[in-house]
Amino acid sequence: MNKTKKEILTEILGHSILDEQIAKLSKDPISSIRKSLNKELLLNLTTEQFTDSSELCLLEFIEKNFKINQSGKDILDVFEIVQKIAKDELHRSINFHWYARWDEFLDVGNYFTRPDSYDFVEVVIRIEEEFNLKISDEEASNMEGIGMTVRYIWKRLK
Repeated sequence: MNKTKKEILTEILGHSILDEQIAKLSKDPISSIRKSLNKELLLNLTTEQFTDSSELCLLEFIEKNFKINQSGKDILDVFEIVQKIAKDELHRSINFHWYARWDEFLDVGNYFTRPDSYDFVEVVIRIEEEFNLKISDEEASNMEGIGMTVRYIWKRLK
């Protein structure tokens, strides 16, 4: 079952932004959150947007500030499309999440259903077709993780 945007965002935030260690080590937690949002979701928020906001829910605040590209999609829409392609081409039972690495999906299924390198080539081809992009072999081999792939696609769509 596919996750909702809020579930995806919660996963990303829980993993990299709202980690207790960041809050404990940081003298400026807002700055830490801003940097993490920029790194993971390519979301540029100012300190003023945080301090001036009357938003009570961080998730809603972040969602309202997502950039929409020319096709009307935000970065989480791109994630959902990549997830569908990966599950169609690789295996339905893959544990697809923002921080997953593509090589983690080689261990799902059995001898007959386990993905191989040709399946990953199909993923790249489908991504190219879906987003009308050309991805070089070198660029494809450098995309180690899901979040990295989504950020790469998002940057190219702008």
